[in-house]
Amino acid sequence: MNPLKHRRRLWRSLFITCPIFLFFAADFFASTIPPDNTVSHVMTLEEPLDADFAREYDLPSDADIEKVFVTGFFSDWSTNNPAYALDEVTDGIWKRNIRLPVGDTQYKFVVYLSGDSTPYWLPDPSNDSLVSDSFGAVNSLIVFPDYRAYLTIIKFASLVIFAFLIAYFGLEKFLLWLLNRRMPVARKIVFATITILFFSNLLLLSYQLLEYRQFVKHAVVDAVHSLHLGIQKGQTENHLLLRNPEIKRAMKDLLWQAKTRVEKNQSSILQVTVSDLALLTNKLELVHIQNRKQNTDLQNQRVSQAGYESLEEYYMQGVFGPLLDSANTVPMPNFMTAHPAEKISKIETSETYWARQFLGFSNLLVPIDIHGKRYGYYAAAIQVKMYGGEIKRVIFVNLVLIAMIVLLSYTMLSSVAQTLTISLVRLSQWTQRINQADFSGSVKIQTQDEVQTLADNFAIMQDSLRDSFDKIKSQNEQLSKAAYTDLLTGLGNKARLLKDLSDTEQNLIVLELIEFDRLVDFLGENFMAELTIRIQRRLAQVAERIDHAVLYKIAPNQFAVLINNLGSSQLTNALNALVQSVNDSPVKVKQLALKFSLSAGVCISEYATELPTGTLDKAMQAVRVAKTKFDKQHFYNPSMEPKRDLSKNVSLINRIRDSLEKGLLVPFYQPIVSTRSKRIFAYECLARIVEPDNVVISPNEFIPAAKYCGLYHSISHSMFEQSARACVQNDINITLNLSALDVEDNQSNQFLSAWLDTNKDILHRITFEINETDKIEEYDQMKAFIDKVSKLGCRVALDDFGAGYSNFTHLLSLNIDYIKIDGSLIKNINTDPNSQLITKAIVECAKALEIKTVAEYVHCEAVYEFVKKLGIDYCQGYYFGVPDAQPIKAT
Repeated sequence: MNPLKHRRRLWRSLFITCPIFLFFAADFFASTIPPDNTVSHVMTLEEPLDADFAREYDLPSDADIEKVFVTGFFSDWSTNNPAYALDEVTDGIWKRNIRLPVGDTQYKFVVYLSGDSTPYWLPDPSNDSLVSDSFGAVNSLIVFPDYRAYLTIIKFASLVIFAFLIAYFGLEKFLLWLLNRRMPVARKIVFATITILFFSNLLLLSYQLLEYRQFVKHAVVDAVHSLHLGIQKGQTENHLLLRNPEIKRAMKDLLWQAKTRVEKNQSSILQVTVSDLALLTNKLELVHIQNRKQNTDLQNQRVSQAGYESLEEYYMQGVFGPLLDSANTVPMPNFMTAHPAEKISKIETSETYWARQFLGFSNLLVPIDIHGKRYGYYAAAIQVKMYGGEIKRVIFVNLVLIAMIVLLSYTMLSSVAQTLTISLVRLSQWTQRINQADFSGSVKIQTQDEVQTLADNFAIMQDSLRDSFDKIKSQNEQLSKAAYTDLLTGLGNKARLLKDLSDTEQNLIVLELIEFDRLVDFLGENFMAELTIRIQRRLAQVAERIDHAVLYKIAPNQFAVLINNLGSSQLTNALNALVQSVNDSPVKVKQLALKFSLSAGVCISEYATELPTGTLDKAMQAVRVAKTKFDKQHFYNPSMEPKRDLSKNVSLINRIRDSLEKGLLVPFYQPIVSTRSKRIFAYECLARIVEPDNVVISPNEFIPAAKYCGLYHSISHSMFEQSARACVQNDINITLNLSALDVEDNQSNQFLSAWLDTNKDILHRITFEINETDKIEEYDQMKAFIDKVSKLGCRVALDDFGAGYSNFTHLLSLNIDYIKIDGSLIKNINTDPNSQLITKAIVECAKALEIKTVAEYVHCEAVYEFVKKLGIDYCQGYYFGVPDAQPIKAT
């Protein structure tokens, strides 16, 4: 046997054995305790009393004690009960040995002085334990341990622990066996849950049965006490020991006319009535039996049915026989319960039989104790009817049982989950390796359920993904080439220029063909394409002779040259050579010679900016100036920058701040529709400022200024809050624009965390759009944020994909659900082959990665039909709806 299993089995056996041993040990010690629950104790009062003590309780200084009684709850606070009178054993020492109940006992001395009939109530001077009663009086307190109660608690706790351990080990074995069966995981979980709930409710049912029994016992005892008070009324104590007509008459007066009262319309209590009552001596000898007139005939009939000779024999041997037999085995029997003899059970109705089985008894023995002395017993036969309804449970015991059920369910499900998730964890680790493009290795699962099927499918998917990634790598290279290469000339395009500009600070020359657009209209695109190739060849020949020069085609009528490590004069000579290569001689195409003119703008490295677009903008400014020059050349200088309108910018900032304070910043909603069905899938929430005169300011006007003046995050937070409310009120899906600033800024990140927590009920309706052209400084932080919101149920879209320099590694590294293809690729896709090629590649890549696509700028039916043809999943644009203050329906 496995040593680990052997040790586990040994420990389980010890755990189960301990509560059993504890139960029988407590039961043994309980049997050694006298059953009357009283303790003999000597009460003592010594004279003379302390002067301060006497003065405190208004005793005369020359007090001469004549009589002393001890009183308390045990004597109903009697002031002169002889049974509790102390004897003066010696001069000034009063003593009396009395029996007191176990537990807490409050008492006082009642002192009578010579010549004074007024009793003085005094606490015990020799007992420092004092307690105040509900009337504010101070009583002496004596405590005798109730060992029987302690042992009863230990026995109950042992039974609870034993039941818990049996249920735990039994259920654990069954559930683990269940998990290894060949069946669906869902069915396993259902069976496991039902089993746990069954045993939990079984425990609750057991407790309810015990509670009902205890309730009935207390109710019947109270009923017997009430009957005793009626019987004792007007009698002396000694009359209870005599067989005299007064006792019989009193019992008959109370019971003879009584009727069994069963009110089944009550729903919250068990009604108990005493059917028959026997008065017994302290030696369990019969004094008198009294039944009710209502069932006299029935009892007489049962005497013959059960085979008894007389009514007395029927009661003493049949009804109360087992009860008296049990009582005779105990020296001083206390409260006891029992069933009737078997002869009686055979002639009972089924209703009575099942009620008795439910309660566990139908007869009880109640001792008659008066002033610490036992005079006899009452034996009572009861009738019990059950009613629907709830009886309040003991709060503490209920809590214990509920805690046990919760703990049992938790431990069982934890054990099941641990076994179940081992295979899932292995699968998760495997998929993580695949996610990192590590296709080596495999995982073997032997669970014979859906997990194993999933593992087998993953193995198939691994091979498919390996092939897909190889294709994606090839497509990525093609896309990269298409994204950075001019298809006509094979030169680097504008995106390649901007990328190269971002690496180093270099001199940039932009060359523009004059009147190019008019020639396109006059000669046609095909002719001008051939002409452009001829011009490119001339420029390339010159660029090859310039050290560290790279030629680009950045627009249909524009070329650019990036030159490094050239002085001012050398740069001027290079510029002249480039311009003259085109301007000095005609360009021949198809027997047609055309004279062209180039304008050139230069931004030297000294004025290069950190952002590549800034450097290019400066060169373009120089080109625009060069067009007005005679020599068509111009170098950029700072004086060319447009003058800033300070007052206008300040006014714009104030308007932004006012819009935030006055609630003028509101979201406009533009629908995103399913390409196939044209049904609205979601709404993109777009920031707008609506001024009091209903002038709408677009974000292109105020977002840059907001970023400069530190109001961007306030705008972003306001948009998030308003959009969330609109999502709930209109029951719609929404998309929210999220920039790298929102994620990388600590304060904004804290807001996002709180916002996600507050709106967790609608997160499945939220999509975050991350601008693909944003420069992500903290890439790991952005990835962690995307993973976090994805786990919460949000979706993530990569916005403006295809604009600028798209990074396809984002698709592989980030947990992206959607790609929103930039409008620059979509708006002319029905006529632009370049846009078609790039967009098709993006769609194929997205499908391979199982990422949904969204086409932006769908402005007409022709574009929509082409988008639909490419298999793009969703569309957005004016063709379906313009941004509006209220979510609109699809048209």
